[in-house]
Amino acid sequence: MATFSSSFFCLHPPTLHQQTSNTIRTKSLKRTKPKSLTIVSGGYDIRKEEIVIVGAGIAGLSTAVSLHRLGVRSVVLEQAESLRTGGTSLTLFKNGWKVLDAMGVGDELRSQYLEIQGYDGYKNRKWKRAAIIQLQRRRSKSTKCVFGAYGNSQEVRAVERRTLLETLAKQLPLDSISFSSKLANIEKQEDGETLLELDNGSRISSKVVIGCDGIRSPVAKWMGFPEPKYVGYCAFRGLGDYPDGQPYESQVSYVYGRGIRAGYVPVSPTKVYWFVCFNSPTPGPKITDPSVLKKQTKELIKKWPSELLNIINATPDDTIIRTPLVDRWLWPGLSPPVSSGGAVLVGDAWHPMTPNLGQGACCALEDAVVLVQKLVPALKAGPTFIEDALRSYQNERWLRIFPMTVRANVVGAILQWENPVVCAIRDNVLVPKLIKLGPMLEHTNFECDPLLQNKMMFSSVKHLTAMAKFSSSFLPLYSSSLRQQRTIFSDAYNIRKEEIVIVGAGIAGLATAVSLHRLGVRSVVLEQAESLRTGGASFTLSTNGWKVLDSMGVGDELRSQYLDIKGVVIETENGRQLRSMKLREDQNREIRPVERRTLLETLAKKLPPDFISFSSKLATIEKQEDGETLLELVNGTRISSKVVIGCDGIHSPVAKWMGFPEPKYVGYCVVRGLGDYPDGQPYESCVNYVFGRGMRAAYVPVSPTKVYWFVCFNSPTPGPKFTDPSVLKKQTKELFKKWPSELLNVIDATPDDTVIQTPIVDRWSWPGLSPSGSLGGAVLVGDAWHPMTPNMGRGACCALEDSHVLVQKLAPTLKAGPAAVEDALRSYRKERRLVNFTLTVLSNFVGAFLQLENPMVCAIRDKVFATRK
Repeated sequence: MATFSSSFFCLHPPTLHQQTSNTIRTKSLKRTKPKSLTIVSGGYDIRKEEIVIVGAGIAGLSTAVSLHRLGVRSVVLEQAESLRTGGTSLTLFKNGWKVLDAMGVGDELRSQYLEIQGYDGYKNRKWKRAAIIQLQRRRSKSTKCVFGAYGNSQEVRAVERRTLLETLAKQLPLDSISFSSKLANIEKQEDGETLLELDNGSRISSKVVIGCDGIRSPVAKWMGFPEPKYVGYCAFRGLGDYPDGQPYESQVSYVYGRGIRAGYVPVSPTKVYWFVCFNSPTPGPKITDPSVLKKQTKELIKKWPSELLNIINATPDDTIIRTPLVDRWLWPGLSPPVSSGGAVLVGDAWHPMTPNLGQGACCALEDAVVLVQKLVPALKAGPTFIEDALRSYQNERWLRIFPMTVRANVVGAILQWENPVVCAIRDNVLVPKLIKLGPMLEHTNFECDPLLQNKMMFSSVKHLTAMAKFSSSFLPLYSSSLRQQRTIFSDAYNIRKEEIVIVGAGIAGLATAVSLHRLGVRSVVLEQAESLRTGGASFTLSTNGWKVLDSMGVGDELRSQYLDIKGVVIETENGRQLRSMKLREDQNREIRPVERRTLLETLAKKLPPDFISFSSKLATIEKQEDGETLLELVNGTRISSKVVIGCDGIHSPVAKWMGFPEPKYVGYCVVRGLGDYPDGQPYESCVNYVFGRGMRAAYVPVSPTKVYWFVCFNSPTPGPKFTDPSVLKKQTKELFKKWPSELLNVIDATPDDTVIQTPIVDRWSWPGLSPSGSLGGAVLVGDAWHPMTPNMGRGACCALEDSHVLVQKLAPTLKAGPAAVEDALRSYRKERRLVNFTLTVLSNFVGAFLQLENPMVCAIRDKVFATRK
């Protein structure tokens, strides 16, 4: 909660239970089947448990409650003598509340805490610097955000940590929590179970060990994770107490300055939470006297707004704490896996993050429910299935947790800036501009079904295992067991029957068809053009794209034709080099540009002759009563299909039918081409990038005889469509005539018919606000669902990923009926939505940053690139 409101503009009376010795006495939920029993092995004095949870914090208790609601027993080991109810308050956004609702405790907590209505931010006008930063002689309103202006889907409340823990603990049976149980040793056993030894001599062998033991987790240390790293600033926190009622509006009030910031927010009618963050080169000594902490805090911000000082004065000394802030980045391929055998991590034990997005507790709650939903169906199937379930949990959660950890760190770094010039840009340019986009809370979107004992997320363990294995390694797609489906004609209604119809024979459509074909599933691809649309120049495929192509069996065929990119060179329009670097030699990293024509032709060759139907333009789409989708083509043909996959590009008719708006022009255009050197191109295999003001360009060797190039330029409108490529080429050379000669030489070597101009567009698919990516048996893939700007080179890769994830989820359900198919499509949408949305937004921001025109801001941008390590 320390910096809870920063997520709005950047890149987040309780009933006490009785305690008796080492257990919590509470009324348990009614069980529908007998409780699992603890087995004691007398010969070895080892207690047997199915699931042991280490740590009775938010992560541990929420995991235990989730398991309990599904009828699964667990034991929670807590080293303290009672619940550790210290700390002040934390923020729960709508994702956290959805999980609490799933556990059945949401309404109980809502009734005690205020809903936060919005955000008010202030910036500082005068500065004074002494041994510590002291500021805020006078202030001015900088930003204001009201949640209601952006829809009613957001829910934000500050909750006391003590109350949350006690509420969760009350949901558990009497013997669930064992206090004074400190872990001494962990050991993997030959039978696959994990042996835990406590400092009191007790030994427990468990099928599953779930580490929920916080940022200094012994379980994480045993699994090879390093200690979290200090990020360079600390936080004071406290909870102001107003027995007669607090006087503040239900909103976050935020004050930020140079190397220091603060905020306060009403928690309940009588409590107000506050924090102060300040830069410090070291974490500093641990202070045990809270009165000293209170005095230090007041001295640090003594010239700040009086409201903040009044709240600190109203704070009981024993609620004030000082925390050095830390995090740990989970680098893919470098960090240890989250699971080892039957041991797994949840919450801060796995991914400690700074509180700048207010998402620490929410992510712990999400982790708990996702883990439980994947684990429970696998418990009776044996160790292999359990390990697959834990890997599936890692694959799903890593894609959400790693970007959020990085984003929280970046937000904190921006808000802790000290340089006056950079702070001025932040206060007057960055923050106001981002506020106009809304509260930027897309990371709080999360879907969660109620945890009911008879309701499982997955239809079968077999299905679960397939998902887990695929997600981790893009396994090769091959099947000899599935029979080819045949087309059926219904003469009575003159309607052709198909099981799967793919609309569009672009990258997404052909990749989906090839993936299905390799699993023995027939599909029909409808393409409105008379042949493959092989126009366009080249695009970049990075490691993830190549993994998908390898799984389709076409990776090596394409690699043999194209160069691996070895480095990056960045210079200004006048030829001054800003940066030159070699890409790290890494067998797991692969970046190659590929010609669009070659990729399409290679994929098409993998399909039988009758799979692609050209000159098949879609006229209408209609949902039928039997759940199938009826497609009518302009030539009068009608096709009824169980599954319709829209892969028909940025102006997709399928997406339009599903309610998606047209993509929006982002303010700049791009001209692309492919330089041709029959006798061999002269350039090194690296990306050569040139920055200007409102303009940029790049060129990169594609093959021994081809060089791809592009130029981007700001334009208030998309402009006219050019039909004469020679005119387009001439205009491009005129626009960039004073730029480096190498770029102009590549343009000169480009055949006219390969030069194209494209207005750049994207569409942000806001979770909870935008239409769903699937509707019945219809679903979208690639640009049809998430058109994004090309600034991160991820459009083609995301289309390939989409197709592969969709096929892996869809294929096992085709024989199970419409409900199973729709569940598979929802699962695909849930897994891919966050990744694609995040990339779309980041790509947009990268483009806006690189297309800046202001001379001062461009100079700072160039300086950043020149000095960045």
